Amino acid sequence: MGNSKLKGIRILAGMDAASLDALLEYGEIVEYATGDLIVMQGEKANAMFFLLQGKAGAYFSDPDGSEIHLRTMDDGDHFGEIGLLENGIRTANVKALEPCTLFRLDTRSFKRLLATPALATKFLHGLGRSLAIRLAAITSRFAEERALKEHLRRHSWL
Repeated sequence: MGNSKLKGIRILAGMDAASLDALLEYGEIVEYATGDLIVMQGEKANAMFFLLQGKAGAYFSDPDGSEIHLRTMDDGDHFGEIGLLENGIRTANVKALEPCTLFRLDTRSFKRLLATPALATKFLHGLGRSLAIRLAAITSRFAEERALKEHLRRHSWL
C-alpha cells in the first residue's frame, strides 16, 4: 500500500512520507461495494474514515424515514472525526455511492496515536484545520440564511 494512498488525503497533506507510513500502522484499509452502508445514523461512533478511492454520500434520516443529502465525498475526503473525538453517536448515514477504499482509524488506535507526540501533533493539526474550515463554512451558510430570512421578513414575503 505504501504512503501514496494516504498522501492524497487532504487533512494529511502536511505530513511527510515517514509520518504517513507510521500512520498506516494505526488503522486498517477497508473496502465497500456500491450501496453499502459505511456508518449508520444512531449507532455508536468508534472510528473515523479517510476516503482513499471512491465516492460516498452522507445523509440524515428524518423520523418519517426520508433522507436529506448532506454532502458527497470523494478521494481525499474524510468523515467520522466528530464521533472519534467525542465518542458519541453517529449523526448521519454514510453510504458508498461507488466502490470505496477507505482507511479506518478506530478509537483504540486513535488513543495509541495520541501517545506518539510527534505523529499526533501533525495529525491533530490537519484535523483541527479541517474542522475550522467546516465550521467557517457552516457559520457562513447560517449567516446567509438568516440574512435572507430577515430580508424576506422586512419585505413581508414571510
